[in-house]
Amino acid sequence: MTSVNLTERRKQATRLEIARAAARLFAQRQPRDVTAEELATAAGVSLRTFFRYCPTKEDAIEPLVAAGGTAWIAAFRAAPPDLPLGEALSRTAVAALTPGTDNRMSEDQRALLRITIDDSCLRRVWQQVNFDCERELAIAIRERLGHGPSDLEVRLWAAATTAAIRVSLEHWACDDSTSVLSPAEIVVHAMTAYTRGLPGYPSDGPP
Repeated sequence: MTSVNLTERRKQATRLEIARAAARLFAQRQPRDVTAEELATAAGVSLRTFFRYCPTKEDAIEPLVAAGGTAWIAAFRAAPPDLPLGEALSRTAVAALTPGTDNRMSEDQRALLRITIDDSCLRRVWQQVNFDCERELAIAIRERLGHGPSDLEVRLWAAATTAAIRVSLEHWACDDSTSVLSPAEIVVHAMTAYTRGLPGYPSDGPP
Protein backbone atom coordinates (compact mmCIF):
# COMPACT_ATOMS: atom_id res chain seq x y z
CA MET A 1 0.00 0.00 0.00
CA THR A 2 1.43 3.38 -0.99
CA SER A 3 1.77 6.26 1.45
CA VAL A 4 -0.82 8.20 -0.57
CA ASN A 5 -3.39 5.41 -0.22
CA LEU A 6 -2.64 5.05 3.47
CA THR A 7 -3.04 8.78 4.01
CA GLU A 8 -6.34 8.79 2.15
CA ARG A 9 -7.63 5.87 4.19
CA ARG A 10 -6.71 7.67 7.39
CA LYS A 11 -8.56 10.75 6.19
CA GLN A 12 -11.62 8.67 5.39
CA ALA A 13 -11.46 7.01 8.81
CA THR A 14 -11.26 10.41 10.50
CA ARG A 15 -14.22 11.74 8.52
CA LEU A 16 -16.24 8.66 9.39
CA GLU A 17 -15.41 8.97 13.09
CA ILE A 18 -16.51 12.62 13.02
CA ALA A 19 -19.72 11.61 11.24
CA ARG A 20 -20.52 8.94 13.81
CA ALA A 21 -19.90 11.36 16.65
CA ALA A 22 -22.21 13.88 14.98
CA ALA A 23 -24.92 11.27 14.51
CA ARG A 24 -24.76 10.34 18.20
CA LEU A 25 -24.92 13.92 19.46
CA PHE A 26 -27.59 14.99 16.97
CA ALA A 27 -29.72 12.05 18.15
CA GLN A 28 -29.38 13.13 21.77
CA ARG A 29 -30.08 16.85 21.32
CA GLN A 30 -31.40 19.26 18.75
CA PRO A 31 -28.69 19.72 16.08
CA ARG A 32 -28.82 23.50 16.53
CA ASP A 33 -27.84 23.05 20.19
CA VAL A 34 -24.75 20.96 19.41
CA THR A 35 -21.55 22.94 18.89
CA ALA A 36 -18.63 22.20 16.61
CA GLU A 37 -16.42 22.08 19.69
CA GLU A 38 -18.56 19.30 21.15
CA LEU A 39 -18.45 17.36 17.90
CA ALA A 40 -14.67 17.65 17.72
CA THR A 41 -14.28 16.48 21.31
CA ALA A 42 -16.63 13.54 20.78
CA ALA A 43 -14.69 12.51 17.68
CA GLY A 44 -11.34 12.86 19.44
CA VAL A 45 -9.98 15.55 17.11
CA SER A 46 -9.03 19.18 17.50
CA LEU A 47 -11.43 21.92 16.42
CA ARG A 48 -8.97 22.88 13.70
CA THR A 49 -8.98 19.32 12.37
CA PHE A 50 -12.77 19.23 12.53
CA PHE A 51 -13.10 22.29 10.30
CA ARG A 52 -10.47 20.91 7.94
CA TYR A 53 -12.90 18.10 7.17
CA CYS A 54 -16.23 19.85 7.72
CA PRO A 55 -16.99 23.40 6.51
CA THR A 56 -19.96 23.47 8.92
CA LYS A 57 -21.05 21.24 11.78
CA GLU A 58 -23.94 19.94 9.66
CA ASP A 59 -21.53 18.75 6.96
CA ALA A 60 -20.15 16.27 9.50
CA ILE A 61 -22.90 13.75 8.68
CA GLU A 62 -22.11 13.64 4.95
CA PRO A 63 -20.03 10.42 4.96
CA LEU A 64 -22.86 8.50 6.63
CA VAL A 65 -25.71 9.73 4.43
CA ALA A 66 -23.61 9.42 1.26
CA ALA A 67 -22.19 5.94 1.84
CA GLY A 68 -25.20 4.02 0.55
CA GLY A 69 -25.42 5.93 -2.71
CA THR A 70 -21.71 5.61 -3.36
CA ALA A 71 -21.83 1.85 -2.82
CA TRP A 72 -24.95 1.49 -4.96
CA ILE A 73 -23.45 3.32 -7.95
CA ALA A 74 -20.26 1.26 -7.65
CA ALA A 75 -22.39 -1.91 -7.72
CA PHE A 76 -24.35 -0.58 -10.71
CA ARG A 77 -21.12 0.03 -12.61
CA ALA A 78 -20.03 -3.53 -11.82
CA ALA A 79 -23.34 -5.12 -12.89
CA PRO A 80 -23.17 -7.52 -15.86
CA PRO A 81 -23.10 -5.49 -19.09
CA ASP A 82 -25.83 -7.60 -20.69
CA LEU A 83 -28.29 -6.81 -17.89
CA PRO A 84 -30.92 -4.31 -19.09
CA LEU A 85 -30.73 -0.84 -17.57
CA GLY A 86 -33.88 -1.10 -15.46
CA GLU A 87 -32.91 -4.43 -13.98
CA ALA A 88 -29.36 -3.28 -13.28
CA LEU A 89 -30.62 -0.19 -11.43
CA SER A 90 -33.23 -2.12 -9.48
CA ARG A 91 -31.18 -5.15 -8.53
CA THR A 92 -28.18 -3.19 -7.32
CA ALA A 93 -30.32 -0.72 -5.35
CA VAL A 94 -32.34 -3.47 -3.67
CA ALA A 95 -29.21 -5.50 -2.91
CA ALA A 96 -27.59 -2.51 -1.21
CA LEU A 97 -30.62 -2.15 1.07
CA THR A 98 -31.25 -5.82 1.85
CA PRO A 99 -30.35 -7.19 5.32
CA GLY A 100 -27.27 -9.35 5.16
CA THR A 101 -25.39 -7.05 2.78
CA ASP A 102 -22.53 -4.81 3.82
CA ASN A 103 -24.46 -1.65 2.94
CA ARG A 104 -27.80 -2.45 4.57
CA MET A 105 -29.59 0.38 6.30
CA SER A 106 -29.29 0.19 10.09
CA GLU A 107 -31.57 1.56 12.77
CA ASP A 108 -28.89 4.16 13.55
CA GLN A 109 -29.01 5.33 9.94
CA ARG A 110 -32.79 5.40 10.13
CA ALA A 111 -32.67 7.64 13.20
CA LEU A 112 -30.09 9.92 11.57
CA LEU A 113 -32.15 10.22 8.39
CA ARG A 114 -35.24 11.13 10.39
CA ILE A 115 -33.33 13.90 12.16
CA THR A 116 -31.90 15.04 8.84
CA ILE A 117 -35.33 15.37 7.25
CA ASP A 118 -36.65 17.40 10.19
CA ASP A 119 -33.72 19.84 10.42
CA SER A 120 -33.37 22.40 7.62
CA CYS A 121 -29.57 22.66 7.88
CA LEU A 122 -29.03 18.90 7.88
CA ARG A 123 -31.57 18.58 5.08
CA ARG A 124 -29.33 20.79 2.93
CA VAL A 125 -26.57 18.18 3.28
CA TRP A 126 -29.00 15.37 2.39
CA GLN A 127 -30.19 17.26 -0.68
CA GLN A 128 -26.62 17.91 -1.83
CA VAL A 129 -25.74 14.24 -1.39
CA ASN A 130 -28.70 13.24 -3.55
CA PHE A 131 -27.82 15.83 -6.19
CA ASP A 132 -24.25 14.54 -6.34
CA CYS A 133 -25.52 10.95 -6.52
CA GLU A 134 -27.83 11.87 -9.40
CA ARG A 135 -25.00 13.42 -11.39
CA GLU A 136 -22.71 10.43 -10.78
CA LEU A 137 -25.48 8.02 -11.74
CA ALA A 138 -26.05 9.89 -15.00
CA ILE A 139 -22.37 9.43 -15.82
CA ALA A 140 -22.59 5.72 -14.97
CA ILE A 141 -25.70 5.27 -17.14
CA ARG A 142 -24.00 7.01 -20.05
CA GLU A 143 -20.97 4.76 -19.65
CA ARG A 144 -23.23 1.73 -19.69
CA LEU A 145 -25.41 2.66 -22.67
CA GLY A 146 -22.92 4.50 -24.84
CA HIS A 147 -24.07 7.25 -27.18
CA GLY A 148 -27.51 5.86 -28.03
CA PRO A 149 -29.89 7.70 -25.67
CA SER A 150 -30.03 11.49 -25.59
CA ASP A 151 -28.52 13.46 -22.72
CA LEU A 152 -32.04 14.42 -21.66
CA GLU A 153 -33.11 10.77 -21.41
CA VAL A 154 -30.02 9.84 -19.40
CA ARG A 155 -30.51 12.74 -16.99
CA LEU A 156 -34.20 11.92 -16.57
CA TRP A 157 -33.46 8.26 -15.79
CA ALA A 158 -30.80 9.25 -13.27
CA ALA A 159 -33.04 11.87 -11.65
CA ALA A 160 -36.06 9.58 -11.46
CA THR A 161 -34.10 6.66 -10.03
CA THR A 162 -32.36 8.80 -7.43
CA ALA A 163 -35.66 10.42 -6.47
CA ALA A 164 -37.38 7.04 -6.13
CA ILE A 165 -34.73 5.82 -3.71
CA ARG A 166 -34.62 9.12 -1.79
CA VAL A 167 -38.39 9.17 -1.32
CA SER A 168 -38.35 5.48 -0.35
CA LEU A 169 -35.72 6.03 2.33
CA GLU A 170 -37.48 9.11 3.69
CA HIS A 171 -40.74 7.16 3.87
CA TRP A 172 -38.99 4.31 5.68
CA ALA A 173 -37.33 6.69 8.13
CA CYS A 174 -40.52 8.55 9.01
CA ASP A 175 -43.09 5.74 9.02
CA ASP A 176 -43.96 4.96 12.66
CA SER A 177 -46.35 2.12 11.89
CA THR A 178 -45.49 -1.28 13.28
CA SER A 179 -45.95 -2.88 9.86
CA VAL A 180 -43.40 -0.66 8.11
CA LEU A 181 -41.76 -2.32 5.14
CA SER A 182 -38.00 -2.67 4.86
CA PRO A 183 -36.08 -0.10 2.78
CA ALA A 184 -35.56 -2.69 0.04
CA GLU A 185 -39.28 -3.52 -0.11
CA ILE A 186 -40.22 0.15 -0.33
CA VAL A 187 -37.67 0.71 -3.09
CA VAL A 188 -39.16 -2.20 -5.04
CA HIS A 189 -42.59 -0.55 -4.88
CA ALA A 190 -41.21 2.88 -5.80
CA MET A 191 -39.14 1.65 -8.72
CA THR A 192 -42.02 -0.44 -10.03
CA ALA A 193 -44.11 2.72 -10.10
CA TYR A 194 -41.79 4.65 -12.40
CA THR A 195 -39.37 2.38 -14.25
CA ARG A 196 -41.67 0.74 -16.75
CA GLY A 197 -40.39 3.17 -19.36
CA LEU A 198 -36.74 2.20 -18.93
CA PRO A 199 -35.08 0.09 -21.65
CA GLY A 200 -35.44 -3.61 -20.95
CA TYR A 201 -37.41 -3.16 -17.76
CA PRO A 202 -39.77 -6.11 -17.10
CA SER A 203 -43.44 -5.19 -17.25
CA ASP A 204 -44.22 -7.01 -14.01
CA GLY A 205 -41.82 -4.93 -11.92
CA PRO A 206 -38.39 -5.43 -10.38
CA PRO A 207 -36.96 -8.94 -10.05
